[in-house]
Amino acid sequence: MDYQQLDVLEFEIRLLEVIEAPSEPTELITFRGTTRKLNHQPEYKALSYCWGDDTKRLPIEVNDKIIYFSESLVHALYSVKAKPGDLLWADAICINQGDPVEKANQVRLMHLIYSKAEATIIWLGSEGPNTKYAHAFLENVDLVGAHKYLERLDLLGERHARPVSIGKYNTALRTTQHPVRALRGLHELLTMPYWERVWIIQEIARAHVVSVRCGSFRFDLNNLIACSVHLKDLPRRNHTLINAIEEFRRQELDAQRGGLRMTLLEALLRSRYSLATNPRDKIYAMLGLTRDGQDLVPTPTYTETVEEVFRQLSMAFIRSPHPIDSTLVSLWAPLQVSIEFTPPWAVDWADIAFNVPPWLTSNLPNRFSRVPYEEPFGRPTFIENQVGFSGRGKLLGTIAGTSEDIVNPVPVAAGIREESPWIMHHAISCRLLQRFLPNNPATSGVPLTELTMALVRLITRTVNPHVWELCANQEYMEEVSKHLGQVCIDSISVKTIANECLNRITALQVLEIEEQERREEERSLKAKKDKKARETRETKSPSERSRTGSTLPPIIKAIQKRNRREASLSSESSAKEKKSSLSPDTKSTFFRSISPAAEPHPCYVFVESSQPSPAAFQVWNDVFAALNLCPEYGLRIESVVYRSATNFILTSHDTEEGDQLYQLHCCYFPIILRPLSPGRFVVVGEACIGHDTNGHWIAARECAWAGASQSESLALAILRGDDDDDDD
Repeated sequence: MDYQQLDVLEFEIRLLEVIEAPSEPTELITFRGTTRKLNHQPEYKALSYCWGDDTKRLPIEVNDKIIYFSESLVHALYSVKAKPGDLLWADAICINQGDPVEKANQVRLMHLIYSKAEATIIWLGSEGPNTKYAHAFLENVDLVGAHKYLERLDLLGERHARPVSIGKYNTALRTTQHPVRALRGLHELLTMPYWERVWIIQEIARAHVVSVRCGSFRFDLNNLIACSVHLKDLPRRNHTLINAIEEFRRQELDAQRGGLRMTLLEALLRSRYSLATNPRDKIYAMLGLTRDGQDLVPTPTYTETVEEVFRQLSMAFIRSPHPIDSTLVSLWAPLQVSIEFTPPWAVDWADIAFNVPPWLTSNLPNRFSRVPYEEPFGRPTFIENQVGFSGRGKLLGTIAGTSEDIVNPVPVAAGIREESPWIMHHAISCRLLQRFLPNNPATSGVPLTELTMALVRLITRTVNPHVWELCANQEYMEEVSKHLGQVCIDSISVKTIANECLNRITALQVLEIEEQERREEERSLKAKKDKKARETRETKSPSERSRTGSTLPPIIKAIQKRNRREASLSSESSAKEKKSSLSPDTKSTFFRSISPAAEPHPCYVFVESSQPSPAAFQVWNDVFAALNLCPEYGLRIESVVYRSATNFILTSHDTEEGDQLYQLHCCYFPIILRPLSPGRFVVVGEACIGHDTNGHWIAARECAWAGASQSESLALAILRGDDDDDDD
């Protein structure tokens, strides 16, 4: 096809004018190429489709020439049912794919092309065996019925999708003739390759009117998206793809009313599962949907290599006021893995779908919200083999290390001589529950003392086998318990504390058994003595029994009563001294911080039943699940010390003893930094200081113990490779 050069300054685009539109797909559809200026508001329809298999081609006629295009595109053109004189836009035809300069210029106009189109036609593909049943089901779903939900209208009055209630969804299924096949049809529609294409996010979000076509059927996009929420067998990845589309649609509606669009980094994280034939398009497809995209990538280019495009964007993020967020992504998806001799801060933006952990992609609106009082980071500098930038932050503590890191651990007797091991372990339990399972209703039904004993049993691996069989995720619980046991508090491992706690409980059990045996022996001796006394009295004569049973003088009775009372008081005093020796006063800030209401009973309350109930172990199963110590992401539990107070956090396996935890300005996550010299640090990675009620990582600025810390100036460094050709 012959292409004439477009006038970029006039916002000129190519369109297809329909000359002949046959009713049968077997006949040739005819077009004439024409150009229009977007400023003149031409009336046209834009196609949104998946290019599909390029080896399967069909012919169309353009400017009196027969040209072959992909089967998917030709079918999409037929599905429009256009009339002669109608104007259509399709990227594969209307953009000269052989001219990288024109492609780059048209990419910059893509958001205008779809926003100015009178309608956008979505072509999912050919219909499947269950498409008609899904169509019948969606016709029964009335999203504007009696169910009350927030309804938002765009400028043309088109309703945006809101999740339909489960009751209405089930009612529609019951009134459908073939509900099973209808669900299969929905699954077929929502798992088509179309939804994986990254460009469709912008094409749908920017469109004012959307019509969905699949074969000979037409669907309402809002109904389709709303019902996807209840499709249980839909893969998680497809749910994420659909959710991203709807999130960008809502954003564009808000933007028309003065709302703020998301950042480019947030958009890249939201669209991480989408695919692109050209890896550059993972970035370019998001530029028109973000508030800073045009600043970070002023000119898209298809002439530079993919590696250079990714490196330049990573550099732009480091030069932005929020450099730490992209730095964290580079730790998980470094470009160095696929391309040698690239700097470690460069991100492989085409490889963030499955390598980036879930916490970096959750709670995005709060993470990228602006905090007025926080100062942005300064412009980065490059010295020798490092890139550095300066900013401000608060110290939140120092990593204490694990039992594997400590060369000379404190002996058991020396480490626990001032603390009751039971109170120490009770404090550990409270901290874990407060930080990682807040406001969980399951914890309210189990006493804290029983939860503490359950944790002791898990760490020491002394759980009753019958109870252990009832626990879910046994292997995972054993692994997490092992990690937790290695964490150190004041150079004492948690496992050491648990073992000492269990040993003392066992000793108390032995003491109680011995005490019971002693009392039983005393009762037996007394019974024998009483029996012998009765037998003696029975053998004596009446006169002897009268003399033996004579009444003692009153003065003798008073002396005996006083002696018994003094002996009783002495016994009670001895018992109190023994009890206080088992639970001495605590002196560590970590353990004194437990609220008085949560103070545990002395450890001997478990002497009679030291095996907790299955409900207690289920609570710890929930806590460990919330920790999410996935092996592929390598998180582990660490203790961090700040002003003699110890707290538990989650960090990566790269963390070492002596690393420091910081709250950095303009950064959501708490960050682990490794000191190089006074005031200079290397970024190690992010840390989790706890979960909120929604399961999200708590922001660094919401750290419970950060109030007393003062903000300080920091110089941060990211190790850089051999690339020294930067122009700074």
